[in-house]
Amino acid sequence: NVKMSATMGDAEAFAFAMQLKGLFDEAGWKVERPGQVVLNGAPIKGLLINFGSAPSPQLQRDFLDPLLDTLGYPRKVGFDKNLGDGNCEILVGTK
Repeated sequence: NVKMSATMGDAEAFAFAMQLKGLFDEAGWKVERPGQVVLNGAPIKGLLINFGSAPSPQLQRDFLDPLLDTLGYPRKVGFDKNLGDGNCEILVGTK
């Protein structure tokens, strides 16, 4: 499952989150409709991607890296065990 959010008030970030949702849907992933979040502190630049567990090397090599490289958005990837195995959270910030 993928939970996706965009920075509140950033129309470009929200539109990109919707575009990403469509791409992940086409790939057969279960993706919630993107929400909007209010951030405390410094704004997020690019994508902040947290996984509940490490994605398989094949998934990362064959799907995630090529997709995100093609889109040209900077990204930071991390892990949050609270998300649970097989879950992912993506926050779309400014480009």
